[in-house]
Amino acid sequence: MKKCLSLLALLFFFAGLKAQYKVQFILKEKTAIHHDSIYITGTFNNWDSTANKNYLMKPYAENEKSITLNLQPGVIRYKFNRGSWLTVEKTYNGKDDNEVPDRVFTIDKDTTFRDSVLSWRDQFISDKEYDLSQQKQDTTKVKILISIAAGYAFNTENYNSDSASYYAQEALDMQQKIKTLKEYRLLSPSVFSNHLMYVQEIVASLFHSLGNYPKALEIRLENLELAEAQNDKSLLLTAINNLTSDYISMKDYQHVLIYGKVMDSILSKVKKDEVDFDDWRLQTNGIISNAFYKLGLPDSALYYAKKIDFSFANSIDFPFYASANNLLLANIYSAKDNNDSAFYHYRAAIPYFAKIVAFGVGLSYEGLARLFQKEGKLDSALYYARLSIGFFQNNKNTVQSWGENSNTYIADISPLLADIYKAKGQPDSAYKYLLLS
Repeated sequence: MKKCLSLLALLFFFAGLKAQYKVQFILKEKTAIHHDSIYITGTFNNWDSTANKNYLMKPYAENEKSITLNLQPGVIRYKFNRGSWLTVEKTYNGKDDNEVPDRVFTIDKDTTFRDSVLSWRDQFISDKEYDLSQQKQDTTKVKILISIAAGYAFNTENYNSDSASYYAQEALDMQQKIKTLKEYRLLSPSVFSNHLMYVQEIVASLFHSLGNYPKALEIRLENLELAEAQNDKSLLLTAINNLTSDYISMKDYQHVLIYGKVMDSILSKVKKDEVDFDDWRLQTNGIISNAFYKLGLPDSALYYAKKIDFSFANSIDFPFYASANNLLLANIYSAKDNNDSAFYHYRAAIPYFAKIVAFGVGLSYEGLARLFQKEGKLDSALYYARLSIGFFQNNKNTVQSWGENSNTYIADISPLLADIYKAKGQPDSAYKYLLLS
């Protein structure tokens, strides 16, 4: 009997060894600068990101590399790099919230996967600057200039407001130049308008991140006019959504509500496959709910907050929505003096925000501080208030790469700290934070 069991075990063992498939990975490098050493990493090698020669891809065709691996059946995830995570692939525009997602496939036979890489983390800017120097057609140059400007504006590692402004202005100037050239006739009006809107949105976001909200609003109102001239509801929703961020920062919540209702009206008239409906419905309800909360109408705010699809908003695949949704609910419950629910949602928001290093983590700390202050727990209030202001003081580039301005939040939180120190009988510290505000 034991021999039979041993034989069966051996059979299963060898069957397991044979249950492997040849999987060929072919990668086309679509960057301007090409490289000799490109590696594949994934679940099959415990995400080894070192220059491991066993996962070094070999030359295959023009600007292509290939490697064939013997893999066990099942689900695999993988990415490409050049020898470390500092050189991992990036999306073309490289925003912090827009990384290349893991490629996910189920292996159940011999197969071939073809992929392409558009940018590398360590050469995101330099590759595009080189590409720009090689181009002769102005329409192509505009696309590259816009991408470089976006990289400097919205990527924390490369954030530089001066460089972003420079390249954005170069793109705007070239857009105007194209109007006088034959190339312009080859572009449809909508394509030209889309280029102009995108580069103007970068400029507006820069003004917003620097605290010049009226100028950002002026540019975004121009974009709204451009969007209204096109029969593109997604473009129109984007333009309106961007407007509301300026009105929120200017504390003009009546206009936030007005434009939120306009977005709601648009969504009520579109087909669900005409726009990214679930995404826009979530954002629209969030904007309207936040406007009501800021206007001191927490019951109306809660009504719209509860219209949000919580299963979608709280999904681990959408950490920003999950965090923003919890922060919104926490603020509303705090305004309704439902402190237990407010505490719960502030604490639920923090891990999601921390995962994406969003400025909302600082706002969640602020919310907790105000709750503890309301309950007379001054030591806890002080602890979270200091965490909040510290976040905005220590992460200015990160916050600005998200298109926001740290100083605006510091100015809002400083009076809170002053009040707490005053209540604790520390007038010198209270005066210090009033001055900071």
